[in-house]
Order: sequence, then structure tokens, then C-alpha cells
Amino acid sequence: MFSHTFAIFLIANVFAILSFCAFYLPSNLLHLHNKFRPMRNFFLNVLGVRAHYLNFASPLTARQTPPIGPSGHTRQT
Repeated sequence: MFSHTFAIFLIANVFAILSFCAFYLPSNLLHLHNKFRPMRNFFLNVLGVRAHYLNFASPLTARQTPPIGPSGHTRQT
């Protein structure tokens, strides 16, 4: 049979894991985030330079085609 003590043990384990994820992990991840910030900035700069020189087509940096006006001509912007 499924005992009440085992159920309480499982609930306590779940609570312990959730509290660990809620309190310990964020501070640890923030610490690692600050520790590796120079290396991360270096890789982001390398990726940014590479994206700039290879001219990756992304929806944010792609040049938009001008909208077509009512007479079929492109509007002056």
C-alpha cells in the first residue's frame, strides 16, 4: 500500500527541489553570469562583427522595400 509517510516524504522532496530552484540557482547563475561577462562580451562582439561583415539577412537589419503608392510608383521617403 501507498503509505502516508511516503507521500509526505515525496511532498517534502518536491518542496526542497522547488525551493532550491527558486532561491539557490538564481543567485548562483547570476554569479556565473557576472563572472563570465568579459568572455561573453568578447563572443558577442565577434558574432556582431561577423554578422556586420557578412551582412546576415535578418528582419531587423534587412533593408525594407519601399511601399507601393496608389499610382504604382514607389513613395518618396
